[in-house]
Amino acid sequence: MNNRKNMFALLVAGTLLTACGGGGTDISGGSSGSSDSTSSTTTSSSSTSTTSSASTTTTTSGGSSTSDTSTTATAGAATSIVADTLTTKFIALKGYNSVTTETAPVTFTVYDANGVAVPDQLVDFSFAINSSSDAANFGYSLSSLQATTNSSGKVTINVHSGTVPRVISVTAKLHSNSSISGSSATIATGTGLPGSSDGISNGMSAIGQEKSAINANVIGASSTFNIRLTDRFGANVPDGTVVRFSSTHGSVQGNLSGGTTSQFCEVTNGACEGTLISNGDYVGPVYVLAYTLGEEGFKDTNGDGILQESEAFDTSGTSLFNASSEPLQSPLVDVNNPAYVDYNGDNVWQSPDDVYQGRACVQSLIDAGHCKDQTIPVWQYTKFMFSGMGSGLSVAQLEVWDGAKWINANSPVNVSTNQFFRVIFASYSQDDGSLMPIPSDSEITVTSTNGGALVYQAKPTGYNSYNASQESAFAITHQTDIDFTKNPLATDTYPSVLSQPFYYYFEIPQEASITASTGLLTITAENTVDSTTSSISASPVTLIDSAPVQ
Repeated sequence: MNNRKNMFALLVAGTLLTACGGGGTDISGGSSGSSDSTSSTTTSSSSTSTTSSASTTTTTSGGSSTSDTSTTATAGAATSIVADTLTTKFIALKGYNSVTTETAPVTFTVYDANGVAVPDQLVDFSFAINSSSDAANFGYSLSSLQATTNSSGKVTINVHSGTVPRVISVTAKLHSNSSISGSSATIATGTGLPGSSDGISNGMSAIGQEKSAINANVIGASSTFNIRLTDRFGANVPDGTVVRFSSTHGSVQGNLSGGTTSQFCEVTNGACEGTLISNGDYVGPVYVLAYTLGEEGFKDTNGDGILQESEAFDTSGTSLFNASSEPLQSPLVDVNNPAYVDYNGDNVWQSPDDVYQGRACVQSLIDAGHCKDQTIPVWQYTKFMFSGMGSGLSVAQLEVWDGAKWINANSPVNVSTNQFFRVIFASYSQDDGSLMPIPSDSEITVTSTNGGALVYQAKPTGYNSYNASQESAFAITHQTDIDFTKNPLATDTYPSVLSQPFYYYFEIPQEASITASTGLLTITAENTVDSTTSSISASPVTLIDSAPVQ
């Protein structure tokens, strides 16, 4: 019987606890609270009350006892409006909702002087820019210009995008006292797709190289590269945009690793990085292609962000936008047999046309068939070289000035008078025998054991750059392959990024005191950057001093 009495007492206590606020329904009309607390809001003309109750029950051997503690926070008059952290920091322009959302929620909280949230406050909203009409002129809007805070003192509205990028911030003001206000963090806007504002480029920058000539002698020798992607307004494309790489030789690795993602990279802060790797089985030019989905660019002469008929064609009917095609993997040498990415799988290269493909054009252009509301591959390629060093793969050509032209430097060379030399190191392309730079970062060493001290960057009087009547047979044969203007120090590291090999020019002056002697001129290019050392040398030349006749 005593046990039954105790159980009945516990049930009664539990019922009383619920009635006192330990659970159940919010009496203000809001949703139920948790099992240990609930809040209620009461509004009057002077203040707002928020009540929070917590209950605990202690059971002893002799029965049960209940302890009930309640805390009531009453909100005073509103004194501040604070913006919550944005959950959406980038929205797409109108028409680009396939890229990401065109709407961003913005939330504010109204507080009193003690930091207590104040419900039921009417708040006015506007764009926080120099002229709110500017955003409206380009189609931006707010879901509401007024709203009332909820029971937590919060109020949320939505920002809807326009047609031209703007840095959007929202200002909230208390309707009863406009001096109480707050502004949100800024929301970025853009197309989210690569594109250009000039109608010529495509929003993907040229591929930047760590080094252009990779050592073909070493399997795994590599060069990193990067690209930048911007939309039609010059803004970075969103993080997470995926770009695909391919190469005509070797292998290419994006910053996404493993399996089928090995040729992809993911854009961060507008940039994307990859690596070109030599397989050690090819010496010659290599093209790396990067491509992703974007839109054609156009010159937005009226600044409304939309392609108008007047901006699409000139008076002769020629398109003013960039008429894109399927990505070319290398220069278009033969239009009937291009190296390209067959993006649509029809086995035919889609050559440039007069149809704009993008997300922003007037309906009349769409109706006339001059605009397709769709994306298109945008792309960029650049040239690398897999360069060889060694017999049959490369050449070291040493020449001397005979007073009128350059000739092969054969032993002996008399350095009793000033002598001008030049040397070129180059790799042969296995495709057509053309010259390429030797591997980037190779070290050039020139040693002379006779004559005066070497003087670099010295050319004979009367010779500045290529002149057929003054050139050697080697230079004439390869005139289109050689850069005749470049002339760095011969002791410098071979430049990392260049498209053509070049001559090093230097002088061996006569000594102040000439005595009969014999020496040697040796020149070597050596690459030690990669895992295996490789080198080439010019044939040594004997240098002699002839003592003057006594």
